Amino acid sequence: MSLPVRAPLAKKLIAAARPAMFGRGEETLSDTNVRDSWELTPDQITLGGPGWAALLDSALEHFRDELGLPRTARLRAEPHSMLVYGKGQFFLPHQDSEKHDAMVGTLVVSLPSAHTGGELIIDHAGESRAYRASKDELTFVAFYADCRHQVTPVRSGYRVTITFSLLAATEPPTPETGPATELVQCLTEH
Repeated sequence: MSLPVRAPLAKKLIAAARPAMFGRGEETLSDTNVRDSWELTPDQITLGGPGWAALLDSALEHFRDELGLPRTARLRAEPHSMLVYGKGQFFLPHQDSEKHDAMVGTLVVSLPSAHTGGELIIDHAGESRAYRASKDELTFVAFYADCRHQVTPVRSGYRVTITFSLLAATEPPTPETGPATELVQCLTEH
């Protein structure tokens, strides 16, 4: 896929997509009055290319720290969907359902494209912040799973994002070596 995303590519993505679904309680629903966008599932997308793994790893380290997780935590980004929003499309305020026990948040990677509207607005701790995608480079935004958020209507062009579930796993501390460790082992054996 060549970036930035232009209209012909966005139209090809839409042709392969389905109307986006959303969860309400245990149900998965489709209602264009609540969410109007196109969705491709993880099995339809392949992530890669030069530097992608390093870029994602760097972003995950940054967001681990920004989200206040311990340094022993390892964040993993599990692809959830690719979303395409055209003119007039939106997603009303909602909270993501936690799809996995280890899910702590959501990562939204916006692909560069020329569009207006389509801001991601996130509410957290009584504050609301709007995030706009770049026309020239990838934009990464992460937030806690329990944050209410929305996508405002796209006024022109196409907004294309890939969403990920952020999963946290705590790594066991690496055992230290040296005289003190050896002494502890000797005392334990004794």
